[in-house]
Amino acid sequence: MNRNLQKFKRKFKELFKNNSCYSDLIGEEVLKFEKRIYVIKKLNNKIKLIDGWSVFTKYFEDLRIKNEDEEVLSDIYILRRSNIKYSRQGKWKKIASMYLNLPMELRIYDVDNNGYIKRIVAKYENDREKYIELSIEEDYKENYRELNYPGNEIVYTSKKFKQNEVEMKTYKTNNIIDKIDSEYKGLPRYKHKKYITIRNDEDWLDILKLMGNSFENRPAIELEILSHESEVHIKDLIHIVGALGAGKSTFKYATTFKHVKENELRVGVIEENVGNVISTVENFRALGINAVPIIGTSNELKYLRNYYSSIEDKEKIENNYILKCLSGSCIVKALVDDEENTGWNPCRKLKEDDMSVTCPYWEHCGGMLRQRELIGAEVIVTTPHSLVKGILPEFIDEYQRSIYEVFYDVLDLIIVDEADGIQSILDSQFMPSSYLNHGINSILNDLKKFSSDIKKSNGGLESINVYSIVKNTLVLEDNLIVSERIITKFNKLNTYIRNKIVTPIEVMKDIAGVLRKVDGNESLIGHLETYVSFTDSYSIEEETIDHELNVLFNKIKSIHLIDDEYPEIRIKDEIRVYMQGKGVNLPTNKKGRNIDEELFVEKVCFLILLVQIDYTLKYLGNEYEAMKFEANNDSYRINGLERLSSRIINLVKEPCLGTIYGYKFTRNNGLDIDVLRYEGVGRSLLENWSRVKSDIGLEGPAIVCLSGTSFSPGSAHYNLKRSPDILLKGKMEGKIKMTFLPKFEDKKYIKISGSGVDFKESNLRDLTKNIIGDIRYQLENSKKKVLIVVNSYDDCITVGDILNYNRLSYKIVGKEESEIDNMITKDNIENFRESTRNADICVVPLVIISRGYNILDENGDSYFGSMFFMIRPYMVPGDFDSYIQMLHHSLNSIIEKISSSDKIYETRLTELRKLSYIEYKKILEISYWAKLDDSEREIMSWFMIVPIKQAIGRMQRNGNDCEVFFCDISFCNALTKGKMQNEENSIFYAWREVLKDHIGDKVINTLYGNFYEALEEMIEDIDDKIRINEYE
Repeated sequence: MNRNLQKFKRKFKELFKNNSCYSDLIGEEVLKFEKRIYVIKKLNNKIKLIDGWSVFTKYFEDLRIKNEDEEVLSDIYILRRSNIKYSRQGKWKKIASMYLNLPMELRIYDVDNNGYIKRIVAKYENDREKYIELSIEEDYKENYRELNYPGNEIVYTSKKFKQNEVEMKTYKTNNIIDKIDSEYKGLPRYKHKKYITIRNDEDWLDILKLMGNSFENRPAIELEILSHESEVHIKDLIHIVGALGAGKSTFKYATTFKHVKENELRVGVIEENVGNVISTVENFRALGINAVPIIGTSNELKYLRNYYSSIEDKEKIENNYILKCLSGSCIVKALVDDEENTGWNPCRKLKEDDMSVTCPYWEHCGGMLRQRELIGAEVIVTTPHSLVKGILPEFIDEYQRSIYEVFYDVLDLIIVDEADGIQSILDSQFMPSSYLNHGINSILNDLKKFSSDIKKSNGGLESINVYSIVKNTLVLEDNLIVSERIITKFNKLNTYIRNKIVTPIEVMKDIAGVLRKVDGNESLIGHLETYVSFTDSYSIEEETIDHELNVLFNKIKSIHLIDDEYPEIRIKDEIRVYMQGKGVNLPTNKKGRNIDEELFVEKVCFLILLVQIDYTLKYLGNEYEAMKFEANNDSYRINGLERLSSRIINLVKEPCLGTIYGYKFTRNNGLDIDVLRYEGVGRSLLENWSRVKSDIGLEGPAIVCLSGTSFSPGSAHYNLKRSPDILLKGKMEGKIKMTFLPKFEDKKYIKISGSGVDFKESNLRDLTKNIIGDIRYQLENSKKKVLIVVNSYDDCITVGDILNYNRLSYKIVGKEESEIDNMITKDNIENFRESTRNADICVVPLVIISRGYNILDENGDSYFGSMFFMIRPYMVPGDFDSYIQMLHHSLNSIIEKISSSDKIYETRLTELRKLSYIEYKKILEISYWAKLDDSEREIMSWFMIVPIKQAIGRMQRNGNDCEVFFCDISFCNALTKGKMQNEENSIFYAWREVLKDHIGDKVINTLYGNFYEALEEMIEDIDDKIRINEYE
């Protein structure tokens, strides 16, 4: 650090130490805050101090009115990277308030009457700007972790889980080798980029011939540049699409081969899962390219078993690279006889005299083989999970970057395979789940330990921050105890929340929807909405909720069971009195009967409890972030409260609604509560990957997005923001024959989707019994193996029971290895023929089979030829993951609308949150198919079309024809009413209408043409049969 800056910081710290009575702020915090104010004041855009936090978010680029100088944009990037907490509104407002309460003699900034920043003269150290500039220069210096090898011993502690206990065990060895200078230099800080050009007249046959092996016999790649130019120079992100068999895989390998060999490019490939990563690495290495995988270690043994079982000739495994990668052992664990922690290596946990040390064995360790080889890799292959969560050891990457950032810095080209699937996975990576009140590492247990430790290490409760965490942890525990007691006693409520992930906003929407059916309920709606608004993560600052429902809750919480008064009874009584006082009238249902008043009251009670839990958890999350380094001078990690690594969070767009928690309640000898946390716009990592560091002058790699279904205009879940640039053409897909095959039971059509939890399983059993004859016909007469597609693993078991009773040759896909007969895991699907000894039938959830698996027979054709869809796919209530993806889809249009307006920055900022909140509430309103408006119906149509089209593609490899049967009457309710099909009574009809609007587009016709033709024929067939009552 600059000596003058060091001297100034010491003087500044002393100044505030001598004036400690003025504020809880310390001198260092004041300097950090003024540094950010200094940058804000340099902006061309006028920003109020209270809105300063937004400058350090990823939304500033979208919301600013004027362009900014490169220098100030670079400063913003660096300050965001150095400490992201200043981009959080609550934290910024709290510090800003304390700063403005400092005596003017201690600070150099104030605000005018309109809230804008102005420079004032401080009595002490008034010439701070020159030191602020020096401090910013220091922030530009990249932190790196030096290699610190042990001298005499290595110690590490690991966790061992036994039932509901965590056992800590310490291992130690004095067997230390002398460390000499390493021959490995580690990954570079940055590589200047080489970019490629794709030409219409590329001689792909010549490239394939050079590749040899199985590629020289593949047909040449045929592509069309959609801009009608002769070539495309790839420097940013481009989008390439192609139907099944169009050569997307060939393009991936051939493009990489050509530019690695000719131009020495370093290339990254993103695959959806570890199985595909391993396969891709093998294929590249067979081409003579040094390809290396990045995969996590936690499931390494499972990957090893799956890979080994897929090898047909096990006598030729001596030099198998993948086996070496997956079977390497940790030297340190061997030295200390640690055999208990398979799937975990202590590389980052090694210490000597309580100081972190670098493993001296890493250059020889089998467990570090693939990490070492990254240094010289020509191609690196990984998954989106590793991109976000992964980090390399310091001896490979001294800068300790996320894998995502490593790819940006050191690679020239990144190919994203199945890009729409990767986009979805990236979104889900920023919605991690954890246990709130159950399990060893529950949020509650970890908070209790954390509050105890910071109390001990900070001299009791003298610090207001320590007091706040200790007190509010007890409040959370108390709230959870009361909530568990009450919720478990509400039987109707438990049916309502079963298998849902709920938020206060969603429950409020449901309650308000009922109340709005009758005039005069506005008072209660307003009071409930105000109560729910306290959970807005941007507004959580106080420790108590100032609302009459909070008073009511505290009254319930204080009950001590005197005079047989139970909380679950008292809260219902109190709510009924409360509703009566608001003049509430409940509506009648369609049959003129009163709605279920008991369930409605239970929902209101549930909302009161949920707001209390949500508010306290968010408050504790904010406090935890500020205090997590205060416990025993160590860093804590509480899943559910811990944000992702700052090295990835600083590159991703913040959640447009602030942090949201979704809650899942499960009856299990009490009430287990799981929490899902929304903390970022994951897809922004893909959309901005080629320029995420452009503000600091570092060009990014070219990004190629490949897929067959990533162009689905109107889809909130699958469509990429960028339109296609190149269309791959190739062998025509096989023909599809679609048939609607509803079945009867007791003179009624069998309905699965929408039949209710209590009836779904029995209806699915009945439907399976009724299609056994159709399945046998496909196997015996059509000679086609059969895929039966359902919605969940539980559905697989239900269908499997009926198949087993009928003595059919089948396998069901299960969540994990189990003792259930005829079960395989998803890792065995691709080698289904070998692993199941030619079973005839596979029962599998749609989400598993919809993409990525090439299930082939001995001739390289599709193994399966017939598919039965037993259940209509639909977005179920409480599908938090889908809600957020839909919100992200709308976010681009929201930002576009705001940025095209002439409103001032402050208004734009408010509009972003307001419109995002309105859109989220609108998404929550999506209901039954018949009630959807046109835009919602389009979104939900694509939600079904894309995965169904992808699943059908599993049967079309090598141009194979296939047959598809839709068995759930919910696909087409026109039959039950005896009416011709329309958008409201037939899903098929709605699909056709959506596709019809786009089928004239060359790309859509190529991707969905076969599907569209088969759909048209089926719709016509259904209408013909309705006319002559053939279904009766």
